[in-house]
Amino acid sequence: MASITIHNHTYPFKEIERGAYTAATDYTKETLDFCRKWLQGVEKFVLTTSGSTGVPKPITPTRTQMLASVTLTDQALSLSQMKTALVCINTAYIGGKMMLVRGLEMGWEMTVVPPQANPFLVLNQPVDFIALVPLQLQAILKEDHTKAQFNRTKTVIVGGAAISFPLQQQITQLRPVIYHTYGMTETVSHIALKRLNGTQKQTYFQALQGVHLTQDQRGCLVIQAPTTLQKPIVTNDLVKLHSAQQFEILGRIDNIINSGGIKIQLEQIEAVVAEALQDLQKEVRFYAVGAPDTQLGQKLVLVIEHKTPIPFLEEKLKQQLPKYKVPKQIHYAEKLPETPSGKIKRLLITP
Repeated sequence: MASITIHNHTYPFKEIERGAYTAATDYTKETLDFCRKWLQGVEKFVLTTSGSTGVPKPITPTRTQMLASVTLTDQALSLSQMKTALVCINTAYIGGKMMLVRGLEMGWEMTVVPPQANPFLVLNQPVDFIALVPLQLQAILKEDHTKAQFNRTKTVIVGGAAISFPLQQQITQLRPVIYHTYGMTETVSHIALKRLNGTQKQTYFQALQGVHLTQDQRGCLVIQAPTTLQKPIVTNDLVKLHSAQQFEILGRIDNIINSGGIKIQLEQIEAVVAEALQDLQKEVRFYAVGAPDTQLGQKLVLVIEHKTPIPFLEEKLKQQLPKYKVPKQIHYAEKLPETPSGKIKRLLITP
């Protein structure tokens, strides 16, 4: 039966469409209210960008765009062959809303879990399809019993942030078919996928059918797709196009700092830091950021989510990075700053 289960209460789609439901929490009400609007044929929806790369702003996608996203994902992942799904990313944002729309269009039985680090702690049965952010997948894999349950899933998409080197290695050993997604609110969820495990593992993102990719003069990705009504969306993501449909993310153009005349791409530094932390058997969150400096203009600073300094990290980075790319300072913080959707914000944190 096509339905949504949340907080142990099941709501059939027909009841949701009639508004014949009561909600125990604001999150439940907002989720079901969106589903009711969709089932009643509402044509436009006001969404807000996540705020990970700037001030959150309202976006108004149409029903046509959202249906186009469902079609593209169905073509790539055979959604119509699935029957159950877990919705555990925030339904206030595009990723969560599109999970609901897919289920509403496909007639799935959906279990909705309000956002939390390990949604499998409250999931009692296997499901066919899940969307996660990397932080959730990390938490699931830390617990043996939730990892075992996760391995009964068929297909998983992971998005909203970069996937760390250690997590990528763990993913290669997992049973579900797992994809990294690329997209944003402006493209109405993902427009490209990269398979992360199995014999069909991919090196680059593969654009979905009908998506047209180009670059602007900066080298940043420009997207035209059915989900954008064929209007170009200019991103700040520096890419290398390997074919008309395949691309590699090099980093964000606004994540380049100029330190003493040397341009440093923050994502490249983070890749080296991730390997160093893995060698030291430290699984922590972190980011690189530029800070004002009177001599260099900007200096490279590393911010790590850890209460105390990590022994030998500075020595390792000095061995693995050119001298001018070694972080000038490492700041340790008990908690990294996040957006309301759970993405890390690159803010300068001082000790």
